Amino acid sequence: MYMNGEKCCHICDTITYERMIYMFTYKTTGTCSTQIDLEIQDGVITYCKFTRGCKGNTEGLARSVIGRKAEEIAEILAGIECRGNTSCPDQLSKAIRAYHD
Repeated sequence: MYMNGEKCCHICDTITYERMIYMFTYKTTGTCSTQIDLEIQDGVITYCKFTRGCKGNTEGLARSVIGRKAEEIAEILAGIECRGNTSCPDQLSKAIRAYHD
């Protein structure tokens, strides 16, 4: 849900209105994926979804970080290379850090 109370996505239909949802979209660079949608509540990743990229890998990565501490995940994934000097995991690390900025 956006701060003005409008629904932003299907997830907002299932979450109570007692807390505000701050969905963050990070535009990736240097990877097959084009963006990461991310939500972090109280330092824990509650939602992660990649747009495009290797479906199995990005879906597996997104599922594996749900419920884990964001800073811990950012540290673990930072610097992993695939194509060039970055990767989907590295971009997720950057997205987590950008979420807090």
